[in-house]
Amino acid sequence: MGISVLIGSFIGGYGSHLLPEHGINLVYGILAIAAVILMFIPKKGIDDVRIEQI
Repeated sequence: MGISVLIGSFIGGYGSHLLPEHGINLVYGILAIAAVILMFIPKKGIDDVRIEQI
């Protein structure tokens, strides 16, 4: 996973020069909205585990 993060960081650093400031803020806003939506989606199967198994 470390190599993927390193490569993604270099690609993101290079790509930030190609976008204007407004475009970068738009990308951050979209990612923040996606994170909020994913936090409200319930996880399936978590309540199916019995207490004895925990």
